[in-house]
Amino acid sequence: MDLSGLERGLSVSPTEGAPGRFGASFPEGYRQGRGVYGGMVLGALARAAIASEPDPERRVRAFLGAIVAPVPDGDVDVTASVVRRGSAVTTVDVGMSRGEGALARATVVLGRARGHDGRFALEPPAIPDVTSLASLTLGPPFAPEFLQHFELWSTGPSPFSGSEPRTEGFVRSRAPLASLGAAEIIALVDCFWPALFSREAGPRPMATVTFDAQVFYPEGPVDPGAPLYFRARVLAAADGYFAEARELWTPGGELVALNQQTFAVI
Repeated sequence: MDLSGLERGLSVSPTEGAPGRFGASFPEGYRQGRGVYGGMVLGALARAAIASEPDPERRVRAFLGAIVAPVPDGDVDVTASVVRRGSAVTTVDVGMSRGEGALARATVVLGRARGHDGRFALEPPAIPDVTSLASLTLGPPFAPEFLQHFELWSTGPSPFSGSEPRTEGFVRSRAPLASLGAAEIIALVDCFWPALFSREAGPRPMATVTFDAQVFYPEGPVDPGAPLYFRARVLAAADGYFAEARELWTPGGELVALNQQTFAVI
């Protein structure tokens, strides 16, 4: 199977004779600053946690990750350790390294559906028709190189416009995805620029420090090639750090991810 660059980066392979150990390899062209963009790194950690759970009905429900150093493209090592496997929920600690250097880590909670029939989301957005919007072509030298592999449609505010610190629009991988699972959702929610950009006067580097996500699975099938609606806002900022809340929605209005990130302004 000919995998796209994103799918290759999200893939992990078990290390023969070493339970809980995996290999991953990040393709060139997906950097943001000095390292591979965070959504790909963290999505690979989610994939390792999924591979550590034999019950396919236990899906990723919550993900708490941190990138502790710039992640180079090329080969990395991933380790996964099951903290506890209960009757319906499994908790897995996952780490990524190269040689002796730690790169990223996460705690992932996987759980079965509980059979509760309550399904709702507060303040769902009014999702516009993506065909009425012009897609953006982004990439070097004015945007991180990884963005050349994604399509974005912005509904505002524009970066560096002096507006309130929020961002909305659509996102999709340019290369078709075979499926839309937890790893892909984590990768896609990290594609848009930080919402603080709309308040800034001009570009400046910002980096994710922590990444907390909850994944929700739509009731019916979702076309993995359909653009997902993205919404984000800055919750608070102080001392060169800010907390941003992000969301991903299907075109039909079903929530698929909540994501809070702590950013450092460099």
